[in-house]
Amino acid sequence: FDMHPILYQAYYNFDHYDKLEGGCIPYNNMENLTPNLREYPMWKTLHTKHKGSKVHWGLLSWRWRDKTGIEAAVFKQWIIDNPGYDVYHIDPFKFTNKQYNNLWVQGGQWVVGMLDFARILFPKLGITTPPENIIYSNEQWLTCNYYVGNTVFWDGWMEFLEKSLEICYAEPRLKYYLLEAYGIGPLYNGKPVPNFPFVVERLSSLYVYMNSNIKVKSYYGDELNA
Repeated sequence: FDMHPILYQAYYNFDHYDKLEGGCIPYNNMENLTPNLREYPMWKTLHTKHKGSKVHWGLLSWRWRDKTGIEAAVFKQWIIDNPGYDVYHIDPFKFTNKQYNNLWVQGGQWVVGMLDFARILFPKLGITTPPENIIYSNEQWLTCNYYVGNTVFWDGWMEFLEKSLEICYAEPRLKYYLLEAYGIGPLYNGKPVPNFPFVVERLSSLYVYMNSNIKVKSYYGDELNA
């Protein structure tokens, strides 16, 4: 694989553009036809663009620096300096995994109904272990969608995400929670949003948990494993 990763950074208005990092490719999402779906439509576009290539790529938020406190160029160089992985990520809340077994349990503390949602979804994905009993490794906490992966990661992740969404859309309780349950989760930029982005954020961690063949490197992994 080509170890010169491509980092895109999305912006939704010109104020966001001023916060973009050097070394990132600006991704113009000012039209933003489906705002409640967050990164999902952009991922689909970029996945189609890079499908089958040997490059690692990722889509960072315009709030990257505010959340991580790290220059994107430093993150990019860290990826280059650590070859051999399918996906690289940074968890800006690096000690959260010391408090909870996994992101679904953590979500149950912050997003009303998240564990109940997982209890319905997991059996439909073939997972028989109750969500509260699943324990993620330090590397499996893919929070904030801050990850850069190769085609092995993205092909599998997008397939898993599409499958999960199809299941949710076919089950009225899951679909309602995902797309229509406004105001029962945290505010996003001061506004209530449905739970779609909070669920998708947790599905990426579930994907790498379920697929041990995916080689994952966490920015803080060595520190947390020490």
